[in-house]
Amino acid sequence: MTGITIPAEVHQTMIQTFRQEYELEFGNMKSCVQYTRDQLVEKYSNDIIFWHKRTPVIDLDQVPDMNVICAHAICTNAIRQMYNLTDGRNITNDVKFVVGKWEQLNR
Repeated sequence: MTGITIPAEVHQTMIQTFRQEYELEFGNMKSCVQYTRDQLVEKYSNDIIFWHKRTPVIDLDQVPDMNVICAHAICTNAIRQMYNLTDGRNITNDVKFVVGKWEQLNR
């Protein structure tokens, strides 16, 4: 894929939209909570599923809309970052198992 520059205004608007959706689904992002290992697996699994649900499919046969490109970039980056966090907590395999079960149910 070639490099695409996403206008800052489009990016900021999309980030704000996703932030509002996240807070509606999970509550305030700024709260500080301690989690058990199992709760972390559930939290990160839910976060990754949140981003998967919002990742648009890019049709390579059409010129995609800038909003689609932006949403895809934000969502796929968020998923990568979530897996980086799970790696640091040694829970990646458990999270991938939960996410994999969700993917199987939602094909």
